[in-house]
Amino acid sequence: MQAFKDEEGLLRIRTKLVDSDEKEDFKFPVLLPANDVVVKLIREEHKKAMHA
Repeated sequence: MQAFKDEEGLLRIRTKLVDSDEKEDFKFPVLLPANDVVVKLIREEHKKAMHA
């Protein structure tokens, strides 16, 4: 994985989809810190759904 900062200062990851016709946000997802509120919410909902 290669991480980089975009023009807005967000830390993003380069994926194998760089040359695809997908949207930039899909090709270069934002990397969130493990202790971020959004990450905690996603993990909690994932567990509630029994990892579905």
